[in-house]
Amino acid sequence: MSWTIDRERTAPEVLTIRLSLPTADSEQWILFTSDRHHDSIESDWVLETAHLKRARELDAIILDNGDLVDGMQGKRDRRGRLPDLHPELLKIMQSGKSGHPKDAYLNSVLYMCEDFYKPYATQLAMIGMGNHESSLVKHNELDIPALLARELRRYSGNGRGTQAMPYTGWVRLVVNVMGSHSTVKIFYHHGHGGSAPVTRGIIQTNRRQAWIRDANIIWTGHIHDGYVVPFTTHGLSQRGKPRDVTGFHVQTPGYKTRGNYEKERNMAPRVRGGVFMRLYPQKVENYVSALKMDFTLAFD
Repeated sequence: MSWTIDRERTAPEVLTIRLSLPTADSEQWILFTSDRHHDSIESDWVLETAHLKRARELDAIILDNGDLVDGMQGKRDRRGRLPDLHPELLKIMQSGKSGHPKDAYLNSVLYMCEDFYKPYATQLAMIGMGNHESSLVKHNELDIPALLARELRRYSGNGRGTQAMPYTGWVRLVVNVMGSHSTVKIFYHHGHGGSAPVTRGIIQTNRRQAWIRDANIIWTGHIHDGYVVPFTTHGLSQRGKPRDVTGFHVQTPGYKTRGNYEKERNMAPRVRGGVFMRLYPQKVENYVSALKMDFTLAFD
């Protein structure tokens, strides 16, 4: 396998993934996603499935930054509406297929997600906590990311296994590049606040950059918008040489379509999808000098 996951963590909020790029032509793909809202009728399963299948073909590392479930249709949720349930989930609830009593909403959500994502469990390295999942922990004492990750680990290959991660943290990609070692540090936060229809959250990228140190990538979701914005910092290398270093802000939009909530508030439609990143050795006159990152916006 070209990549594996460390079961022992340096800290609870740090996930370490080890991968190898043994030749100058090697590459590793990573798929950044968030805000799938998988149990909602407004979730775009067609686009989601296309990206999951492509990630499996590439043996990509799939990282998900929260709100994988919608989780809003329970009896205790004042926002709940049965018409907002995905039709497949409604079938499971009505049939009792999950092995639990009929109409057991959250049990059925977990069963449906396990069944849907198990073909991609070997690729799905991380399930993060979003505001929808944290709300379920608060009001129902149910941790969907932890439970789903535990179930998906039964289907993953050796050296891998889906990990549940908190609302914010780090992913370390420890890379063996033709015998040398390099680390790509990804800071992630699910996101906060409302949507910003004019600035699209770009202002927040500068605010985060002011206090987040050592990150090659700063990644957020939540606002259902998507883009990749580069940033450059100036500093000194370990050998005392001035240098400029380029990193990236990654904003993933998710897979939720424009529903009644957005239409009633005259909110514009927004992109859907995820971001693929290709990691590969940089070659300068046949000499590998650094890792390079290219991004593909897989939006619809």
